[in-house]
Amino acid sequence: MTRTFADQDRLQELATAHRATYARGAPFPHVVLDDFLPEETADRLLREFPAPETFVSESSLAEPRRYGKRRSSREETFSPFTREVLHAFCDDAFLDFLSALTGTKDLISDHDRAGALRHFGRGGRLGVHADANFNAAIDAYRRVNLILYLNRDWQDAWRGQLELWDADLERCVTRIAPRFNRAILFGVGDRYFHGFPEALRCPRGTTRKSIQFYYYTRTPPDPIVQPHGTLFQWREGDRWRPERLWHAVYRRLRGRSRRRRRH
Repeated sequence: MTRTFADQDRLQELATAHRATYARGAPFPHVVLDDFLPEETADRLLREFPAPETFVSESSLAEPRRYGKRRSSREETFSPFTREVLHAFCDDAFLDFLSALTGTKDLISDHDRAGALRHFGRGGRLGVHADANFNAAIDAYRRVNLILYLNRDWQDAWRGQLELWDADLERCVTRIAPRFNRAILFGVGDRYFHGFPEALRCPRGTTRKSIQFYYYTRTPPDPIVQPHGTLFQWREGDRWRPERLWHAVYRRLRGRSRRRRRH
């Protein structure tokens, strides 16, 4: 713990200082913590971040709102230092910090350190969604998300800001740039919609890097909700809405048919 988070006292000070900010976060509970790790720790994590080629692709034609995502899957691809840091995000001292900050008692980690790292390259996007709320493998309810960004010199023009949307998907309430050593913690709920739906414009060879952890409780939230997977949403005007895609396909096929008739 000391090597990763400086000291336990600092974590508790962070929890005390930001507890109210988290609770009143809009449009749902969240808090942004800059300079989250000691600078030398964050620097080394970035230097030792595995290449995208070692990750598995989670792009799918069945879900066009998620494109360009690559997720780590094997701890063997991590350096010993990275593994040590990831373990610290799952230990009891860090869980105590999360409980103090969020007010959610008896948090547990799923210990999925192998899948904690992410790359999104140019053109990548993650549509607005509410997170899966149950992990059947550990029989627990997902309550808190943590994302740590490791993008030095990220430019706003490249997009990739995490958007938090209101419960009716009428507007984006806040945008959070994925800046280096910035952590965001936020709650999990059926109408806690978030994502970065616009395709990234970062240069080729540059990726949007993050480390993500999920935290759970054995007891369900109040009120109790039915377990479900990720709930992707369509926004008005989304380029990839099914009806817009079918309309584009129809126009293309009709154009081909007209050209054939002319010839």
